[in-house]
Amino acid sequence: MNKQHYRLFNAGPQKSSLGVVSPAVETQLLGFCEQIRQLIGVGKQITLFPHRVVQNHWAIELSGEQGSVHLLLNVTGRSLLPTSNNSEWSARLIIEIADHVDAYWFSAFLTQYLGLKSNLLPLSTSIADNSVYNEVIDNNEV
Repeated sequence: MNKQHYRLFNAGPQKSSLGVVSPAVETQLLGFCEQIRQLIGVGKQITLFPHRVVQNHWAIELSGEQGSVHLLLNVTGRSLLPTSNNSEWSARLIIEIADHVDAYWFSAFLTQYLGLKSNLLPLSTSIADNSVYNEVIDNNEV
């Protein structure tokens, strides 16, 4: 059964405002982390990849000694954490999340609770279309 929340984290303009919105939400977050721990074992790393598929998705890979879990955060205006058992876990679990702020702090919560190291992907233009470029030509040069 899924429990719906408007948002998971309080995150005002002051750092002191940061926190989980309620003890019930924190309990649900911790339970979700335990499900992940059962699947991946001792955590190793988290890879985040926010992307522009309808500008509302974050791909997350959590890996550990026993395997990895793939999450897709779908920014929908509400947070809906799954509460399924591990035998029902899909290849990529889609999670509704309120906004990009909740997505960021949700990933930070997973990182902290599961003891993961962040695997930042390097920015690169090597996969870009190299045939497209801008060239400025001065008409005075021949």
